[in-house]
Amino acid sequence: MTDTWNFDFANNDVEDIGVSQFYIKNINGFEFSDNIFTKPVSLRIDNDKRSNIKNNQFNKQLFLEITKETNSEFTLDYKQFDKNLFSYNLNTYFFNEHNKLESDFIADTERFSERNIKFYLENAIIKNEFVYKNEQKLKGRLYQMYRQNFDTDFANLVYTDIKDLETKRSEYLYKQDPSFKSFFTWKINQFLKVFSAYGTEPARAVVFSMYVILLFAFIYLLFPNSWDSHGKKRLMHRFEFFQKYLRRKDGMHTIYLENQEKEISSYKEFKTNLENAQVELPSFFISWSKPLYNASMFSSKITARFLKSTDILKGKWKDLSPKQKRFKNFQIGFLLTLGLIYDLFIKALNALMLSINTFTTLGFGEIPIKGLPRYLAIIQGFIGWFMLTIFSV
Repeated sequence: MTDTWNFDFANNDVEDIGVSQFYIKNINGFEFSDNIFTKPVSLRIDNDKRSNIKNNQFNKQLFLEITKETNSEFTLDYKQFDKNLFSYNLNTYFFNEHNKLESDFIADTERFSERNIKFYLENAIIKNEFVYKNEQKLKGRLYQMYRQNFDTDFANLVYTDIKDLETKRSEYLYKQDPSFKSFFTWKINQFLKVFSAYGTEPARAVVFSMYVILLFAFIYLLFPNSWDSHGKKRLMHRFEFFQKYLRRKDGMHTIYLENQEKEISSYKEFKTNLENAQVELPSFFISWSKPLYNASMFSSKITARFLKSTDILKGKWKDLSPKQKRFKNFQIGFLLTLGLIYDLFIKALNALMLSINTFTTLGFGEIPIKGLPRYLAIIQGFIGWFMLTIFSV
């Protein structure tokens, strides 16, 4: 106990002297900083004046009791504890009959003995409701203090410790009385820790959600779906195109335009109808329609020009010299590879869009995929609904 005007305990290296015990009362200033403790520490603060506890290194447990209401003059660096902060309740636990567990454990006379501390940390905190609530009460007071001081970082750290202890308690209660409610409470806490550090790290929730979306997108990529109906025949169409090219003297752009003839003809018919109806239609209508026609034909024209510029060797495959054939092999191989990369990109994009649609539960009427992934899409929809709800909360 200290009754001096100020008390400073700083820059000390405390080793091998057993439990260091401090009782601070009725002083104007308390400085407790930059100390290193290799053994447990007991710190009782019965003081409503300035207290500064920071930058200490606790290699063992700190058992803390704060009896007065904290104010802006009370400074406590939560990072220094590194999961080693506990309630001073240990001092009375072993000698208060209603706190005891049903156990054969006989406490040592020295209350802060290593054996007593081990039993308290491994059993009492989790299994004894009174002790558990006292531990949570201490951390709860610190949490409120940090919140009132707008110290979000320390508030999040202490809140995470509160929830970690709650998760351990939930596991113990489930094992004592297995039920769906106790099991769900335990597991939802475990999930929240991984998902978003109990809501203290929203960015982690976004990253976790992206992993789920990518995982299901990969599964959908392996199966056909109605969003990618053209993709099922795209590869065959490419080989059919190059087969015609190798067996004919025409250039690639000619064969491409033949394959696009039906679509191009409809565009040309559209243009012809406009030109023939110039007298019957307003001039602004004609002028607006021409850009629409050019935009519709743009893709076909660009593709035809590209194929024409790369088609250096024309002629049937069988009529080419060995040197020309080698070059032709390189040419077709390059274009096939380019086409396959494009097809794979489109297929992957479709799978990703399907996964995002499912995860965000936007809905798509009939599920556009068959087989096992059809049921996985329903499961992913539930996961997405659940995770987005948790993220919002």
